[in-house]
Amino acid sequence: MDLAAKLTMLRKQSGMSQYEVAQRLGIKRPRYNAWEQGIAKPRADMIHLVASLFDVSIDELLGQPEDAGEIYEKLTSVVELFQSHGFTVKLDLSSGIIPEETVILGTAGNTLMRVHVNKLLIHADAVLTQVQNKAAEVEEDWTAEELNMIEAYKKFLRSQRSQNG
Repeated sequence: MDLAAKLTMLRKQSGMSQYEVAQRLGIKRPRYNAWEQGIAKPRADMIHLVASLFDVSIDELLGQPEDAGEIYEKLTSVVELFQSHGFTVKLDLSSGIIPEETVILGTAGNTLMRVHVNKLLIHADAVLTQVQNKAAEVEEDWTAEELNMIEAYKKFLRSQRSQNG
């Protein structure tokens, strides 16, 4: 995947607009758009900022391939780390294809967090802390159906809040 496509994919995964990315990088939107279109490329100093913003390594951003065995080993150790704390990482590596996103489940089997596998690889300890905090907020005795109802109600309240200004 070329840099332009990688930038587009990472931006969409982050849920940000081109304007928001450009603003966070301290540049104008047309300049960032030119990067996504492949018309121009970011300078080396901007590559560091972009990688940091999207929470990826520079090698990953620039498309430097990592050894598949090394990635598999890292993921296996990350999964074991989460299991040692009572969490389940829903990650099937048997196909040899590493998914973009995975789900982390609590002890009751409820979804605590969706996370990009790259973020999980690079920042496993930080993600574990986030999951632990989320687990502390969520009472583990909620059923999956109840948690879905709670999330739906939260969305409803947010929509009401945004309508009321």
